[in-house]
Amino acid sequence: MDAHRLDQVLQARLDGRRLLDHPFYRRWSRGEVSVEELRAYAAQYRHFEAALPMHLQSVAETATDAALRAQALRNLDDEAGHLSLFDAFAAGLGEPRADAPSPAMSRLLDVYAAARARSAADGFAALLAYEAQSPEVACASTASSTATRSASGTSTPPSTATTRPGRSTRSPSAAPART
Repeated sequence: MDAHRLDQVLQARLDGRRLLDHPFYRRWSRGEVSVEELRAYAAQYRHFEAALPMHLQSVAETATDAALRAQALRNLDDEAGHLSLFDAFAAGLGEPRADAPSPAMSRLLDVYAAARARSAADGFAALLAYEAQSPEVACASTASSTATRSASGTSTPPSTATTRPGRSTRSPSAAPART
């Protein structure tokens, strides 16, 4: 599948499932999320952030396609240090919380586990569906963080402006093109 077709399929599958359509992200985009809510978000999201290296390692180990394996390893290399950056984001919100995964977070982690169990390609596709939304979410979160700081006079940590604090907002690495 070529990159254009992959993008079309991905966008169709994301219809109705976009992060920015979730009520929390809508509220965040409007600057209506409290620091305590961000702390709860950070406590849950850390579970996902911590699982990504293992997810990518599993994809790389089980990939039969050399290009997919190489891409998973590049993404794994890109993940180095992200958890510590995320922890710095959480610390910037106050005392970090160490909550157990919520039922929703457990389901999300199970979705990723099931995808990589089906195949390396499915595991990578699950990550790509998420990563493809990062630039759009980062733009919306940046605007809301600026508005929130201006309106409240508080100094929300700049890293709250991204879905994955500390991550670049570049386009995600594309899966290898297949014909």
